[in-house]
Amino acid sequence: MPITVLHNEKGVFRVEQLDGTEGWWYALESADLDGDGDQDIVAGNVGENNFFGGGLTVFIADFDQNGTLEQIACQATEEGHFPVHEIDNLYKQMPMLKKKHRRYKDFAQAPLEKLVPASAMDSALQLQLREVRSAVLWNESGTLKLQPLPRQAQYSSVQAISLQDYNQDGLPDLLLGGNDYRYKPQFGRQDAGTGCLCFTQKQAKDVNFASCRPLNWKGQVRSIKTMDQNQIIVGINDGKIQQYEHD
Repeated sequence: MPITVLHNEKGVFRVEQLDGTEGWWYALESADLDGDGDQDIVAGNVGENNFFGGGLTVFIADFDQNGTLEQIACQATEEGHFPVHEIDNLYKQMPMLKKKHRRYKDFAQAPLEKLVPASAMDSALQLQLREVRSAVLWNESGTLKLQPLPRQAQYSSVQAISLQDYNQDGLPDLLLGGNDYRYKPQFGRQDAGTGCLCFTQKQAKDVNFASCRPLNWKGQVRSIKTMDQNQIIVGINDGKIQQYEHD
């Protein structure tokens, strides 16, 4: 989904969606990052270091008309949408495909448009991945402006965020963690994230996060709790809770 804002207008919510932000968003935290008196947002996404980039489209429909919806992820090209799934897995899901393409070579050269009926393609729900970067959403008089986080924050997914003034300069800094091991082997699991601390720097009206320090965390970080300025508790999926002290 795109990032979505619900405006409370006298008890009725008006929905606003940010164009081009359809992504795999995992976490949102808010703080006044630039010191202008309103709340900005840090949004954790899947990151740039992954198999699935922009142009990934998921089609959802009952392609083989057996009463069950199938989800097929594809990469968009000029020739059509090519499934990213292995042929054997897709054949188990939809045995009808074996009648059209028995050889791996034939399957590799066939976009989804040639694998399933045109009527199914026309009626399928399409979900497209357009933005993979974790980002800051700057609040400019109620309008959110997206700015990608530094490259160090894009090595893996960001699934946990803590916004605190760790260097005590008056501005909240960004403490980020993530990773995801649940990918199939052919896609490669997300394990390049070691946690990072990005210090908020302000010069005149410009704010950046030029200084990001790796933290050498291990595992799939799912929660970060800052107990005080020096003590940080990190929750690891399928692992032990870890405690760190910030200098």
